[in-house]
Amino acid sequence: SSLFGSRIQHPAWHGASAMAASPSGRTQKGRRGLDNSVGPDPSAKAEERLIETFDYCVKRVLEELPREGEVPQAVLQALCEQHPRFKDQADLRRMKAEEQRLKAQLKKLEEMKGVRGSMRAR
Repeated sequence: SSLFGSRIQHPAWHGASAMAASPSGRTQKGRRGLDNSVGPDPSAKAEERLIETFDYCVKRVLEELPREGEVPQAVLQALCEQHPRFKDQADLRRMKAEEQRLKAQLKKLEEMKGVRGSMRAR
């Protein structure tokens, strides 16, 4: 017995005769101009994914507010965050940038505290 020895019956696998006839008995050739596809439109799904990706990129750029020359790099970073192959590396870059930002903010706060402390000591 072969791997494909037993056939599973599925409506889409009944051959060309079943595909050629419509429920009304007319052939598909007689129904030109009508959309016979079932399910979501693949191009609509692609457009939806593209819009979601652009929305994410815009959100990330607005969060980061890069300088004018750094916008392409910020968009690339956002795209990498969305891609399964590059997501881990992009997340690591994002966390390192956040760490640097927080360290700079901490240093600035410590300097401000030091200035205030020296003013009080007078």
